[in-house]
Amino acid sequence: MVRLVIDWISLSPSPAGPPLTSTSLVPHRSTTSNQSSTAAPAVRPASTAPAAKHVICLIVCGLSILYTRGTIFLKTVDASDVVKDAKALFLLFDEVVEWVGHTNIVHMVTDNGSNYVAAGKMISDKYTNIEWSPCACHCLNLILKDFDKMAFVSQLASRASKITVFIYNHIYLLSWLRKRVGWKEIIRPAATRFATTFIALDSLHEHLHDLQALVTSKDFVDSRYAKDKKAKVVVATILDNKFWNDVFVVVQIVNPIIRLLRIADSDERPAIGYIYDGINRAEICIQKMFRMKTRLHKPYTDIIRERWDCQLRKNVHAAAYWLNPAFQYDSDNFCSNPEVMRGLLDVIENNFPENMQSKMNGGGLLVIVLQTCKSLLFEFLDNFIFGV
Repeated sequence: MVRLVIDWISLSPSPAGPPLTSTSLVPHRSTTSNQSSTAAPAVRPASTAPAAKHVICLIVCGLSILYTRGTIFLKTVDASDVVKDAKALFLLFDEVVEWVGHTNIVHMVTDNGSNYVAAGKMISDKYTNIEWSPCACHCLNLILKDFDKMAFVSQLASRASKITVFIYNHIYLLSWLRKRVGWKEIIRPAATRFATTFIALDSLHEHLHDLQALVTSKDFVDSRYAKDKKAKVVVATILDNKFWNDVFVVVQIVNPIIRLLRIADSDERPAIGYIYDGINRAEICIQKMFRMKTRLHKPYTDIIRERWDCQLRKNVHAAAYWLNPAFQYDSDNFCSNPEVMRGLLDVIENNFPENMQSKMNGGGLLVIVLQTCKSLLFEFLDNFIFGV
């Protein structure tokens, strides 16, 4: 049986490019590499794009209609003059689902907008075998955004930013640092990605010894820069051990989330089999960081659980985790949470209802479960692990 994953993404075309209009549903072979089955590709947000048109792209990932691996671009729809409410999006999505065949689809990913979320849930209600979930990359970015909003983290980021700005605004100081053995440029945060705030903190922490060597050097102390009021604030921060300890703690907290974000945002292979384990490992790492003291780790784990429970906790992620050989044969670290097996059985029941019912009536439920798991495991290996 053909297995399909559908991604729905929104983008605005460049005004310099050719106009994009609605096309027929005849599939065109994509020239891009495989896309992640749990996250929409990174595109320019419609709110910041220079063009006026709003275009909806419909993409199928996984196996194609002709049993070939890869991604199929179905069509674009110019929705500039359409009210993009949940009902309109549902009708558009439903049309494509009917064309592809709802029995061929196991997972559908949409934008995280409320209208897309409502339309995705309407599709899942109509077709019980289709599991809907929002973009995993966006959800992980929202977790980092919630971390960034915490007063403790935002104060650290503000103090770190002052160090970076001061260094890069004075070419003499930057030149002194660049002469250090093994020096690499400090990464500065960007406004569009929440992860860059924490990546910048990590980069700054790696330059701890270089920065302390700078502000305690005779060259700096005798220079006019050391007498500046802003310089005194920066020097105090650089020599503050508590500041660096706090930066290290924050970096260790977000590292598992950033690592999972890179996996989910990668084009090398679908990431659906790694989402469940990644979230689970992130919570465990944070708890261990605070030595399992609930009072300390709860503010961070609550943020992860809120996003996970409300948006990403889906049966398809649990089933993909169970079917992933990287975890299935790691008996020491495999998660034995009952929801994993429950999610797997629900996916099997929704996609093989006739076989499941006949085996249940004949007392062979275990047989169909094992046979189906074996079939899905080989398919997962063939297409998501070794697939190109």
